[in-house]
Amino acid sequence: MTNIRFLAFILFLLIGFQAVGQELYQTVRGTIVDKITQTPLPGASVIIVGSDPLIGTTTDPDGHFKFSKISVGNVSLHISFIGYKDITLSNITVNSGKEVVLQIEIEEDILQMQEVIVVAEIEKTWLLMIWR
Repeated sequence: MTNIRFLAFILFLLIGFQAVGQELYQTVRGTIVDKITQTPLPGASVIIVGSDPLIGTTTDPDGHFKFSKISVGNVSLHISFIGYKDITLSNITVNSGKEVVLQIEIEEDILQMQEVIVVAEIEKTWLLMIWR
C-alpha cells in the first residue's frame, strides 16, 4: 500500500512539473495602413525581429496579418512595403490572457529624382527601305 502511495505521489509531482513547464503562447494580429489615406496595404512584409528561425508573413488584400503561437513576452515587429518607409515597433508586450491587436500606420517614402529625357531616333537606312 505504501508503494502505491509513493508511486501516486511521484506521478502527481511529474504531472505538476509538466504543467508548470508548458510554454505560454498568444496570437499577434493587426492591419497595416497608409498613414494619410488610411487605406490598407496588401503585400506588406511583417517580421518578428530576432526570431530564430525567422518568423514573418505578408499582409492579405485587406492589409491584415496574423501570427499564431507567439511566446509570451516582449516582441519587436519590422514592417516594410515598397514605396513606404520601413518601421520597427519595439517592446510589444504579449500576454497569455489577451491577443495583441495592432493598427499600424506607415508613411510613404517619397524620393525626389532628376528628370529623365527620352529621345527617339530612327535609322536612315530603314527609312530608305520603306520609301523604295
